[in-house]
Amino acid sequence: MKKKLLTLTLVVFLLAGLVTGCKDKEPKKKIGSGEISTEIEVSGSNEYGWEIPTETINFTYYHKRQINPDKEDAYTEMLHNYLLEEFNVNLTKVVYDTDKEERFNLMLTSGDYPEVMTGLSKK
Repeated sequence: MKKKLLTLTLVVFLLAGLVTGCKDKEPKKKIGSGEISTEIEVSGSNEYGWEIPTETINFTYYHKRQINPDKEDAYTEMLHNYLLEEFNVNLTKVVYDTDKEERFNLMLTSGDYPEVMTGLSKK
């Protein structure tokens, strides 16, 4: 009987420690609704009323076309800076000057592809 009581007491204390030890000190704000949502810390809002996350959101973007990377960097630099300043989003555009079909197939085959891909056709 003493052994069961001791075991039950230890289980209760372990569960209480687990529950109290896992609490967040500062509540995070829930962004999004429905099935896709996440909890992030926000540092305020911009002039459009959008909440700006404290940590920078990074993602890569690929548009399926063949272009000189140097010309594309100059073209997208202003957009990159705007997104970073206004929304704290770091957009890295992936550009290749090789054949677009070959590069696209290599990305898919290797499993090394960006989060956003555009310019795809049904062919």
